[in-house]
Amino acid sequence: MTGTAPTDAPPVVSIQVSVIGAKDWTDSGVSCAAGHTVELNATGIVLAAATVPVGPDGSPNPAYRSSNLEGLGAANHAALVASVDRTAPFAVVGSSATYQCPGAGKLYLGVNDIGLDNNSGQWTVTVTPDE
Repeated sequence: MTGTAPTDAPPVVSIQVSVIGAKDWTDSGVSCAAGHTVELNATGIVLAAATVPVGPDGSPNPAYRSSNLEGLGAANHAALVASVDRTAPFAVVGSSATYQCPGAGKLYLGVNDIGLDNNSGQWTVTVTPDE
């Protein structure tokens, strides 16, 4: 007889999260444990100012990078970022990434931008934890 062994592991469930361009951090609803991974896939448009529409990969224009989050000065401005408990290290995840949790806590998603007051729009992010 062949087959697979039964498992008591719960099925992996993906959730969708709206990341608002004018909000500093959005709780993804996922808890991280050090070393665990989370698959992130994002779509949509955020306006990082009235004339700067960006997808989750952000703007490659270096002129905007002075408004990036601390530690992400060389990254695309207004890209989708992830953080455990809204603290550094921040990681650019863009439109598709496997994020490895650096520690335990809640996974938050946000915009690589310190000046959110002129932002609008949103991204829809599908979040799939490894377990």
